[in-house]
Amino acid sequence: MKERVAATAFLLGVFLFIGLLGDNAQGSPAYKISELKISVWPEYDDPRVLVMYEGVFSQNTGKPSSVVFYLPPGAEVTEACAMTEKEEHLCQTWEIAEEKGVKKVKYNLPEPRFRMEYYFDGVKGDTRREIVPFLKLAYPVERLAVDVQQPLRSENFQVEPKPANVFGDQQGFNYAHLGFENLAPGKDVSLKIAYTKSDRKPSVKKEVGGEKVPVKEVRKSPYVYLAVGTTIAVIAIGGFATMSRRRRQSAQTPGTPTAATGEAKKADRTARFCTRCGSPLDAGDRFCGQCGKPLR
Repeated sequence: MKERVAATAFLLGVFLFIGLLGDNAQGSPAYKISELKISVWPEYDDPRVLVMYEGVFSQNTGKPSSVVFYLPPGAEVTEACAMTEKEEHLCQTWEIAEEKGVKKVKYNLPEPRFRMEYYFDGVKGDTRREIVPFLKLAYPVERLAVDVQQPLRSENFQVEPKPANVFGDQQGFNYAHLGFENLAPGKDVSLKIAYTKSDRKPSVKKEVGGEKVPVKEVRKSPYVYLAVGTTIAVIAIGGFATMSRRRRQSAQTPGTPTAATGEAKKADRTARFCTRCGSPLDAGDRFCGQCGKPLR
């Protein structure tokens, strides 16, 4: 009886161990990614290399409760999300661990679709630059697409292995596209990128209002400065005209002596007595009350 109990406990432990392995940080063939796209964008909005993983787990195998991806040394994870069918991002907190010199990121996955991105400092060289991305798969992948973006203002862009095709987008970027099928877990995707570039500026500036804005689209036109200068000139002329008008008004303000008001006051002082008979006069008199002389 005791032997049966021990054997049963042993089998339960084995099954539990296998179940844990199915969801461990190494990934497992029990879960398969049906579609995976890896985008590699050198010097996009940062002097480093931006790498983005987007994909979905197979409906046949289901999804793990948490997902893991391998990272190159020094990588900085900036986004780790599940995605709904409507492309809504359900971003999660993540953990980063290192095992046998290999760095991994792990986070919960409530949906079969996922998205993860990170930056790594992989650009080598001065004018002629080379990049060898670290792309190691944690799960078996049925179909893998790798798109490598050519930095703006770069020339002699080369990708190895030879791309299946090259295409462009509306922002002026060119992409080298490579396709792979039926890749095993732990597979290293070999890739080498090279190009010539004379400056260290990224292709676009960091996100503004949720969008990445190309550098060439945020440069100010010289007409902007002309408009600003014209506005300042109009304000200055208007201010000068207002000040001049106020000065003229203040010069004519009642209480300020003028030649006319001086003569009137002098006349008032000399008209207090009749010039004929000397009789005193009241203000407003038109004739002398004593001798009848007209006063006006």
